[in-house]
Amino acid sequence: MRKATALLLSVGFLLAFPLVAVGQPTIDGDLTDSEYTIVANPDDADGFGGGADVDSLLYHVDVNQGEVYVAVAGRLGPEIVFDDINNIGIWINVTGGDSSPSGLPAGDTLGLKIDQDHRYLTGNFADAEEPDNNTNFTADFEVDFMTAVGPTFNNPASDAIAVVGNHTTDPSSIVPFDTTDQSGTSATDTEGLGIEYAFLNSDDETTGVEWKIPFDAIGATSSNSIEVFAFGVSSTAFFSNEVIPGNASNLDNPGTDPQWDVIADTTGETWHTQPIALPVELASFDARRDGESAVLSWQTASETNNTGFTIQHAVGTEGFEQIGWVDGVGTTTEAQTYNFTAENLSAGPHRFRLKQEDLDGTTSFSDVVEVAVRPDGPIAIEQVAPNPVRQTSTVEFTLRETGSVSVGLYDVLGRQVRTLHEGRVSGNQPQQVSVDAASLSSGGYFLRVKGDGFTKTQRITVTQ
Repeated sequence: MRKATALLLSVGFLLAFPLVAVGQPTIDGDLTDSEYTIVANPDDADGFGGGADVDSLLYHVDVNQGEVYVAVAGRLGPEIVFDDINNIGIWINVTGGDSSPSGLPAGDTLGLKIDQDHRYLTGNFADAEEPDNNTNFTADFEVDFMTAVGPTFNNPASDAIAVVGNHTTDPSSIVPFDTTDQSGTSATDTEGLGIEYAFLNSDDETTGVEWKIPFDAIGATSSNSIEVFAFGVSSTAFFSNEVIPGNASNLDNPGTDPQWDVIADTTGETWHTQPIALPVELASFDARRDGESAVLSWQTASETNNTGFTIQHAVGTEGFEQIGWVDGVGTTTEAQTYNFTAENLSAGPHRFRLKQEDLDGTTSFSDVVEVAVRPDGPIAIEQVAPNPVRQTSTVEFTLRETGSVSVGLYDVLGRQVRTLHEGRVSGNQPQQVSVDAASLSSGGYFLRVKGDGFTKTQRITVTQ
């Protein structure tokens, strides 16, 4: 795990800022993914003008994959000044739980005083006479990581660049990203941390910057929460009043070296979100057969605001349906074990999954587990349906062991009318046989299933 005190990520953009499996947004700068939750919206503020805005702050947590998604819907205006390119910035604090990374507390200077140029994170580095100029900005909460996304220093500024940093004075802690553009193409860091981002710079209020961040990359676990602050800022660290959350509409642009902790004291505003939980950490999920039942067992390593679990069931390849509910503990850092028994299952394969729900309605799905129910005897057979039949009827049977089976249709005199199946059938795999009754005369018939050591017969009535 790369510790918080040794991480500075630098990105060259040729694409955009995006945020798949159940419960995962796609990293492409399009923020309409249904998995996202809007954390905060800004009040109207002029900011830098020229179409440069931050419109909303969104997040999503994928516990199964151990990833948090943070996104800002916003845009950077087309009127780019070479020495003062606009950026969208995000500050993140990992908090709570058994342990969390150590960042800089509220009121401490956040700017990186290193001999390199990394957007607003290193202040107005272009000023050779004052290399530490504009690096004395502060927050009103602990900050573990900072990000910046903006166009590259070229003309026209069609490319973009992103930076993620923390509080280190060691230039060797820089981790570069692959380059990308402002059209939504994603890029990743080049040191295998698994961090991915994208930027879709458009006038649409549902596009913007997305980050996918593995828990390990920021020293987080599902017992932690995160706090976030987003804003518009120039590359030389001149801050705008376009911020999320907080009402800065009555403030002028704070400019250089804003002391957000002091501004919080004087305005009564909070310049960061309330803690956003990284929900339930599922340690295991298993199923075992017990006769005609399936016993489900699962364990959580920790829980945050866990309302409980919906148990979902599917037969064969059919869709999932809810069959039960188990209450969660709520919030705990101790391991919890849960059980549920699904009874009266038909012979054949059955699939199960959990749908975990938080207090705020956020949901996530477990992996799917499967159990095969074996027939008590050599064969289990369902009733033919529909019966009576006019067109087509179907019967399903399951063998306990693989073997040869013949299925025939007979009239009331015992004469075979049709051969419906002849051959080997795999054990514990439901087999369906159809009866085409459209060309049969009305009356009674018998469907006979015969194999090694068994014969099963069912009556079918044909009505024309």
